[in-house]
Amino acid sequence: MGGRRLQKAVDIVRERTGQEFRIRHHAFELNPKMPTAGMDRRTYRSEKFGSWERSCQLDAGTVPAGRDEGIGFNYEAINRTPNTRAGHRLIALAERQAQSGAAMADRRQRRGSRGGPWRGRGRVSGGPWTG
Repeated sequence: MGGRRLQKAVDIVRERTGQEFRIRHHAFELNPKMPTAGMDRRTYRSEKFGSWERSCQLDAGTVPAGRDEGIGFNYEAINRTPNTRAGHRLIALAERQAQSGAAMADRRQRRGSRGGPWRGRGRVSGGPWTG
């Protein structure tokens, strides 16, 4: 489900139930055996889909669907199919950081005017926190 359609579904559920919720995306590798350096796209896709022609037919079907969601595919510009493991690790790190940041913001909000972890530390005028 595309971004706009997903947001519309979220809005409908929220409107009908009065409930707030958050959608979390969980990435997974489609090809965990992909070599670290990736591989030639034509070779990979031909092996995966039986022929280069079949691969091109499948790609042709995604172009209008992507356009409807504001995504422009340019398959001709792709020479290699990448290994996405590093990207998945980055997504996992970002999710952990976001959760950590949200927890820290909650703690700061609960402390309110009592001060934060920098309490009692000096500040050089116009400069960074010190302590």
